[in-house]
Amino acid sequence: RHMSQGALKRRLARPVLAAGLVAAVLLTARGIEQWFAARAQFAEGREALERRDLSAAAARFQQALEIAPRWTDARLNLATVYAAQYVPGGESPRNLGVARQALDEFQRVLGKNPGNREAIRGIAALHEGRLDFDEAEKWYRQLAALPPRSAEALAHLRRASWEGAPTAILDARAREGLQPEDSTVVNAGLRSALRSRWSQVIDEGIDHGSRALAIDPEHAAALTTMADWHRLRAD
Repeated sequence: RHMSQGALKRRLARPVLAAGLVAAVLLTARGIEQWFAARAQFAEGREALERRDLSAAAARFQQALEIAPRWTDARLNLATVYAAQYVPGGESPRNLGVARQALDEFQRVLGKNPGNREAIRGIAALHEGRLDFDEAEKWYRQLAALPPRSAEALAHLRRASWEGAPTAILDARAREGLQPEDSTVVNAGLRSALRSRWSQVIDEGIDHGSRALAIDPEHAAALTTMADWHRLRAD
């Protein structure tokens, strides 16, 4: 029987459509299998992390990411494992290497989600551990600006900006021959120089502490912040 051209095309298309459906099902099944495999590696990584087997945890999270490279939680956990191996202030190649690996993984998270609090907090803490307080303060400022505002972030910001002022003031007091129980620096020129250099930093520290206490009036670090900054202002 004569078949129209349209009917012929539809009949020929059926095997193609069927093959496409089979392929889609196979791909879906393969994807599900891979997802379960990634989750298994992730779970093993979490178990290793809980028992502080950091090398095993890193290996499991790496394997999870090889299967599911866009999985943010796996990447955050890998970065956290690297950061946990870093010894603050240590300058050995291995120590600096794990710090670099942690920073790279946190940055990859931010490349996908620029507002990820854990990644920003992790980067800030690593810079603080490396005694790079200017860089730490920059990242803590980003953390403190994220909604919702948190007393913890503001307290961390205070800690990063705290490092320079006390040392400068203690040095000035030592040059004046003052003892810890003595009153403030007497030399007018020295007091003026200290005020010019550090008054804005101290005012910002007090402001951060005030904002942290407005969020959580009982926050221990914020309470310490206020006492420390007011003592520096008095000095």
